[in-house]
Amino acid sequence: MEFILAAALASPADPPVCDRDRFPRREAAYQAMQFNRAYRHHIEARRWTYLHQREYWDQVLAETDYLFQCWDWLHAAQGGEGRDETYWRYSLKRLQSLLGDEIYLAGDMPPPVPVWRFRPID
Repeated sequence: MEFILAAALASPADPPVCDRDRFPRREAAYQAMQFNRAYRHHIEARRWTYLHQREYWDQVLAETDYLFQCWDWLHAAQGGEGRDETYWRYSLKRLQSLLGDEIYLAGDMPPPVPVWRFRPID
């Protein structure tokens, strides 16, 4: 049964496992995910404080969740969830669909949180 599920997840079009070598290692992905979740909790608290700006905070949360997905799929591809080569290739495919081909091929990961939302401090 597990073999059938693994075969259904993978296809010949999935990226090769060696693609994960162009990205940060599993430990870096895990730390990025932890930072993302801490930031998300902070934003959720601010959202309830500033209810009159709900649309703004909803957009920040959506951006934060997108970035988490990117790092989560990288973590999975790097073996963070155990599993096997078939799942790693499937994870790389999901990461590629989130990042787009150009960014994926360059091995560039986005920041773990939407840093463009940060305000400079004097």
